Amino acid sequence: MGPDQPVASVVRIATPLRLEISRTIRAPRFLFFAVGLPLAVYIAYSLTGIGSSTGAAPDGLSWRVWLMVSMAAFGAMSATTLIAAGPSSIHAHGQRTGARGNARAGAAASASAKARLVTAMVLALPPLVLLGVAGAVAGVRLPPAEWVALIVLLWLGAVPFAVLGLLLGPVLDADAADVVLPGILVVLAVLGGLFQPVETFPSTLAAIARVVPSYHLADLGWTAIAGRTVDPVDVLVLAGYALLIGALVLWRTWSEDRQVGV
Repeated sequence: MGPDQPVASVVRIATPLRLEISRTIRAPRFLFFAVGLPLAVYIAYSLTGIGSSTGAAPDGLSWRVWLMVSMAAFGAMSATTLIAAGPSSIHAHGQRTGARGNARAGAAASASAKARLVTAMVLALPPLVLLGVAGAVAGVRLPPAEWVALIVLLWLGAVPFAVLGLLLGPVLDADAADVVLPGILVVLAVLGGLFQPVETFPSTLAAIARVVPSYHLADLGWTAIAGRTVDPVDVLVLAGYALLIGALVLWRTWSEDRQVGV
């Protein structure tokens, strides 16, 4: 029983994980918001020269470098949120709430959630790498250590968005998810200063920006590229969001388990 338990756990997660990855890489919503849109914005505002008239961005970064980091952050947060949210999260929710007292259905839903979380983190890497390639094509030159630090920091910083997807996915049907989730991501990106530096915001909007997780995610990258030490505030805020949202996910799961008798 003891030696078989880890193997059984891996098998339970491996199958839904394979299905999640296969389904996600063909999903239009993922391809557009996590890959297509960040690349399109970067190309439009950087490679074509649009926005270059703004000169240097905050921290003395060039506009191309600043925007590369911003769009990489947007791609990572979009990938993790959308993938962790579903579409199979809707089915997992139905399994959990529809199978009264069915422990097997509860285990399947739990395995599906774990698979979505792992898939979200795995597929958060391609947008980061693609934006880095686009930046390099545009002339961004960084030491190898800074490239690695940028990708790792933005990847780890996207964890709260993966947990956010787990929270929102099961409460949205397919039609609502196609509208609500992208809308939330765009609002967070705008408020977080990913399309325009926070330093150009009015004071009220600037104050709001510094409490949303998207700003602190991008700031991890901005500070790394600017050669500054990672701001502990960014780490604490992102960790706080991950813990708070994770607690809500666990509370909802516990509540549903009590209702169905799992």
